[in-house]
Amino acid sequence: MLLRCKATSGRCLPHLGKVLLCVCLLTGLNMFGYHYLHDLTRKATALITKNVSLLNALTPWSGSMASPPMLHCEDIPFSSLETNFRPFKPLLVGQNLCSLLETTDVFVDALRKANVSFFMYGGTLLGSWRHHGFVPWDDDVDFAVPIDKQQKVYQRLMDLKPRFILDVAQEKRWKLYRAGSASIPRVSWQYPFLDINFYHQNATHIWDHDLKNYHMYVYPRSWVFPLSARPFQGRWMPAPRETEKTLTLTYDLEKCDTGVYNHRLEANSDLARRTLPCDRLRGVLPFVKRAVTAERCNESFVQGDRVLGHYFFENSQCTLE
Repeated sequence: MLLRCKATSGRCLPHLGKVLLCVCLLTGLNMFGYHYLHDLTRKATALITKNVSLLNALTPWSGSMASPPMLHCEDIPFSSLETNFRPFKPLLVGQNLCSLLETTDVFVDALRKANVSFFMYGGTLLGSWRHHGFVPWDDDVDFAVPIDKQQKVYQRLMDLKPRFILDVAQEKRWKLYRAGSASIPRVSWQYPFLDINFYHQNATHIWDHDLKNYHMYVYPRSWVFPLSARPFQGRWMPAPRETEKTLTLTYDLEKCDTGVYNHRLEANSDLARRTLPCDRLRGVLPFVKRAVTAERCNESFVQGDRVLGHYFFENSQCTLE
């Protein structure tokens, strides 16, 4: 802008004042915008770094999430009124589901910061393989942690008080849960909870610290390490590299079994155990369906004919059904 006025004239002083005011305002806005964008970029970078650090640590395997299978704590869809299918109805719904997922996120973040290796285990690993999340009729989360990191894990998780409580009463298997959750008769921990399982290892194998589970959970190290990553409720979670091989030592992947244990009561269930071919439940509950191409494996999350989401993996991580 070019101002023309006589030096002896005061007519343009008000205009000059307005111009200076505008310049000051624009300068202030620019400075505010710079600091705002800088702060926003810093926070976004930190968030991205936090979310991808786990996946980066699991190289050389890589995966990509095309679309999340469900919202953060959206109830697992179930569509059947048949009596035969009622035992398979999702157990974790509403606040209990959200609470356990929050506990899971806090656990993962704590162990990541402590630089402690861990991976999905038991029913949680089975759920990732078959449902990209919880087995619908399961209601806890299982992770495996090396026994020589026990003290480090203890210190890190005790720091989560008062919001989250670590219970070590079982000794061989610890519990982590959100404070103020539902009491369970005859035990000190609360529902819902996350199970922390410990394992021993040598040059060739790993095995469960709890001798009661020894025969069910002994795996060749080459099947487990280096860890890969798999979907679980819209998250990437560490998993044994040979997930299917690992699971087949413990489970029949073609059969869906409700089991006989009730975590809400920490006791055997009064309900009869039910086992069905998983194919009979595919229209009732969402399951993973796999397809292999020369370049990749596509794991679709499907309920009946409806695709809820899908993930892409290296084809070495996929078995054609």
